[in-house]
Amino acid sequence: MIADFTENFEVNVCLKDFINRLKTVLKDKLKSVYLHGSLVMNSFDERSSDIDLLVIINDQVNSDEVDKLKKVHASLILDHVWGNKLEVSYLSIIEFLNDDIPVEKRLYFNSSMLSWEKYGQEWYFERQIIKDYGFLLHGDGLKELIEKVDAEVLITASKQMLLEDWMPLLEKKESLSNEYIVFGILTMCRIAYLMSKNEIATKRQAAEWMIKESKDAYIIREALEWSKGSPFRYRIKGTEFIQDFVEMNHSTLNRVEDREME
Repeated sequence: MIADFTENFEVNVCLKDFINRLKTVLKDKLKSVYLHGSLVMNSFDERSSDIDLLVIINDQVNSDEVDKLKKVHASLILDHVWGNKLEVSYLSIIEFLNDDIPVEKRLYFNSSMLSWEKYGQEWYFERQIIKDYGFLLHGDGLKELIEKVDAEVLITASKQMLLEDWMPLLEKKESLSNEYIVFGILTMCRIAYLMSKNEIATKRQAAEWMIKESKDAYIIREALEWSKGSPFRYRIKGTEFIQDFVEMNHSTLNRVEDREME
């Protein structure tokens, strides 16, 4: 089932090994494993993409299982080229089936770290991508049991992300890495596409659309073709692009809130 899903043999081997190790550690707690993100939306870029996974469990993991999962991820990093590119959330089936943002922290692996993290507004996007594109790697098919996320909910969540996540980041914009600036530029493109088309697009799809619409096409094009670890020529202009977009939509959100209070 997994072996020929992607065109990258090493990704396939890594996924298969991950599933086998999960079954050993979680046993009956393991309900389902979904692949989502760029790999299922046909926008995977070997230079920069992560491998996004959602592991659905019947019950919360205990401390012993957490320790074993840390060892699983450490071994995957050593044994596979793609082991460190896995981005994995471990979520209870109760939280998965609930329409709202999960209340409890979930176990989350990213950038070589396994930690307890709360979902933010990004949950709505992850949920909708799983609903539309999620590929079942293991276990029971559950995405048919969740409701589609309304476009207005996604747009509101986007504006909240700008306010809660990006406004604070821009207060220390000089310290942003090239990787995060590029991520920010492409994220703004995806939000702009969502606001215009009422649907989620891949980074590439949104960026290519934005290139036709924006006076800053050269910045977006550079971000789209950037490779991790390489210089980014438009650090200052790219940061200004993000800041202008955030401030414009922050002002719009404030005006809407003011009208609602009148």
